[in-house]
Amino acid sequence: MFVATGGDVPFLSDGAGSDGAALDTVPEDVDMVMYMDSGIVDDQTTETMVDGALEMSAQNQFYAGPTSYSDMLEQVRSQSPLDIDAFDSATVFARYPGTGGSSAEYAGAIVKSDWSEADLIETIEDTAGSGALEERSYAGTTVYVQSQGFGPDSWIAAMGDGTFVIGYEQTVKDVIDVENGDAEAFSGELRQSFENLRDGYVKVSSTMPDQAAQQANQMPNGAQIVQNVETMSGVYYTSGSDVGMEMQVTATDQRSAETVKESVDGLLSLATVGSQSSAVSDLIDELEVSQDQRRVTMSFQYPASDLVDLMQRLSQSGSLMG
Repeated sequence: MFVATGGDVPFLSDGAGSDGAALDTVPEDVDMVMYMDSGIVDDQTTETMVDGALEMSAQNQFYAGPTSYSDMLEQVRSQSPLDIDAFDSATVFARYPGTGGSSAEYAGAIVKSDWSEADLIETIEDTAGSGALEERSYAGTTVYVQSQGFGPDSWIAAMGDGTFVIGYEQTVKDVIDVENGDAEAFSGELRQSFENLRDGYVKVSSTMPDQAAQQANQMPNGAQIVQNVETMSGVYYTSGSDVGMEMQVTATDQRSAETVKESVDGLLSLATVGSQSSAVSDLIDELEVSQDQRRVTMSFQYPASDLVDLMQRLSQSGSLMG
C-alpha cells in the first residue's frame, strides 16, 4: 500500500494545523486506531530522549546512522520528495485478519496536511515507479488507484483541505461513505477507550486479538491479565521536562479488572525482587497502577534527562536486570 510520500506515512512537521484524530471519519468495526501528531518533532523533551538513544547507538562500532536528533530530522527532510514540514497528523486504522469472516486486508490512514492534491499525486507517481495513477470517482470524491503486481490495489482519496485517505479499495470507500453520511463511524468500547486517554503525541487503542490468550500463557500470570479484556490503549506524552506513558486496559466487568490489577502488581513485585539494580527498582517504583471500575491504568512519568542517564548506565552494565 502506498502512502503519502511513496514510502512510510511521514511523521515530521512543526505541528501547526494539527487538530486531533479524525475519529468521526474512521469506519465502524475496526480493531485498531492509532493517532500520530507531528507536534512531537518540535518537542524539546522528546529531543532529549532521542538524542540520548542515538548517542547510545553511536557507541556501537557498526552503527552508521545519525548521531543527533537534528541530524536525523535533516536526513529525513533531505530524502523526502515532499515538503515533510507540511504534514500535520495521521489517523491509522485496521481490522485484524479474518474479522467479520473476511480474509481481505483492511487498513488505511487519514492524513491531514498542507499538501496540494497535485503535489502529492505527482510525488507518488515519481517515486512509486509504476507510472501514472488511474484517476476515478467514487461517491463524488476523486480517487487515484495504483495497480499492484501482487496483492490488492492501493487507493488514495482527496478529501479537500489537505486531507487524504490512503489504503485499500474497501477501506477508502468506507471512509468516503462515513464522510458522506452513508455509513457509521466507529464507536463503542474501542472509541471510548481511545477517548479516555489523556492528550499526547502518539495514541493507540485496540481490541484484544483472539490469539492473545494463547500467547499470554507463555508469561507469568499472562492468562489472568488478558482473560476477559476487551480493549487496550496507550499514549506517549510529555509534561514539561518529563516524558510519560500511560496504558489502559478495559475488562468486561469490575471483577476481571481487579484480577488484571492484581496480576500486574504481582509481576511488578517479581521484577523488583529479581532485579539486582537499584536503578531498575527506581523505575518500577515510578510505575503507578490504579483501577476504576472496569478500567486498569498503568502510568509512568520521569524526567527525560534522568531517564537517559539511567538507560546509559544500564546499557553499560549490559543488563536491565543488573
